[in-house]
Amino acid sequence: MSKTKNNLFFLNYLKAEEIYLDNTEFKFQLETHPNYPTLLSFYDTLHFFNINSFATKITDKSTIHLPKSFIAEIKYKNTLQLYFVQKNNTEYTIFSDENNNEIFSENDFKDVWSGIVLIVENNNIGLSKNNKRFKNKTLKNIILMSFILFATYCSLWLGISILLIFTGVFLSIEAIKQGYYIETDFSSKFCNATADLDCNTIINSDKFKIFKTFGFSDISIVFFIAQFIGVLFFISTNSIIDFTKLSLYTLLASIPITLVSIYYQWRVVKKWCVVCLGIISVIYAELIMSSLYYYTIPNNANINAISFLYFIILFIIPLIGWLLIKPIITKYYTLQSENKKLIKFKRNYSLFKHSLLAERKINYKNLESVISIGNKSSKLKVSIVTNPMCNFCKKAHLLIEELLHKYSDNIHLNIHFSFLPSNEKNDPKDVLHYKLIDIYLRQGEDKFMEALGDWFINKDFEKWFSIYGRSTNNESEIKNLLKKQHLNNRNNSILFTPTIFIGEYNYPQIYEREDVLLYIEELLEDKEVLI
Repeated sequence: MSKTKNNLFFLNYLKAEEIYLDNTEFKFQLETHPNYPTLLSFYDTLHFFNINSFATKITDKSTIHLPKSFIAEIKYKNTLQLYFVQKNNTEYTIFSDENNNEIFSENDFKDVWSGIVLIVENNNIGLSKNNKRFKNKTLKNIILMSFILFATYCSLWLGISILLIFTGVFLSIEAIKQGYYIETDFSSKFCNATADLDCNTIINSDKFKIFKTFGFSDISIVFFIAQFIGVLFFISTNSIIDFTKLSLYTLLASIPITLVSIYYQWRVVKKWCVVCLGIISVIYAELIMSSLYYYTIPNNANINAISFLYFIILFIIPLIGWLLIKPIITKYYTLQSENKKLIKFKRNYSLFKHSLLAERKINYKNLESVISIGNKSSKLKVSIVTNPMCNFCKKAHLLIEELLHKYSDNIHLNIHFSFLPSNEKNDPKDVLHYKLIDIYLRQGEDKFMEALGDWFINKDFEKWFSIYGRSTNNESEIKNLLKKQHLNNRNNSILFTPTIFIGEYNYPQIYEREDVLLYIEELLEDKEVLI
């Protein structure tokens, strides 16, 4: 399968199909897939989010049944990659990113198309379109109301200044995200729109940093946050004129830094950073606004010494704060990057299978159970030995529920109770086990899973008995069944709960039990594991 350069094309495709997911979680699950960035990794990730999809190769390249939007493997610009394609009658638009696309005729499209497609079905997964719009609209309204507030109660100049500071903070945050290689909607739209634009190269260059750690993005975030705090403070102290003068001097002092940045982009790297240029534009816009306002101030309005001291302090506070916070943020994203690598390593099915086959093997006849759930004709058998009294078995039960939720048509689950009935009459532990098995035999697997789940949630005998009752019609038969299961477990050295078997193999201890969800698709195709 072909590989692709980024995830943006796929997110745009999901957006076109009105499927809205948590982009961070989607990228994490996708990028930790062992086969990323192949088509298989995208297909498996969609399945993880319960999004119906199918991938196929149309050998004759027939386009009759293709939907309006789909993912296709295309040889575009001499590279075979996956692209988001939109169909409009006999025209096909190939989107290489947010701003670049090319329209092909049907014959030209067939020439570059390999025949492989991936198509999703919108089954209302994720956030709704209205929720997305609501969030974006709310943020815009907050900024607009802030502008109106300052423009109404203070002055139009101050309102525009606040709007510029908000813009500066936003662009500074974008620059910081670029420094950590975090892809955002803004950066994906503007930072690589043409060959001359490259925000990452500029922002992450060590040549434009102090001590190789404090760069243009750090200076800008400190500068604009200090400005925002300063505006609020000096308005509250009725000293906005002092703030205007001090800001003007600060903006004038920043001109050399902006010129160095422009020269560095223009002559050294020969690439332009849209975010950096945006920040520089905001600074110059502020400089023009402050200069115009400066000439309306009376000549005898001198700067108060206390105001100057406050101004310095208000710049030092965000500087110190950022110097303290930045190492934490850096460590977080470093650990996140390492975590992705480790999870990608863990999700490698070949390694899991090697570990599984190295575990002890038990004849499947000894793993079969009266309590069987799911597709009983499935060749993928998962056996779980559990005990309602075991605290760790609650997680095992949640795992069973998730397996059934996602793969009830594909797997067969055997459930064993590791429990030896006592000889005491009306022992609540005995009655609980008798009743659970009785529920399964008389009311079926759904009611059994509900009753077992309720027990693990509350673990309250009286409350559980009040819902499901105590009496059973076949107590002696169930008691013998439990004794037989207990003896069988002992004979096969199954001494601890929960214990899981995949096929005839004990689940590897080096893997978390929940990790089995990562390998179900491969297990369903593995003849060495299937029964």
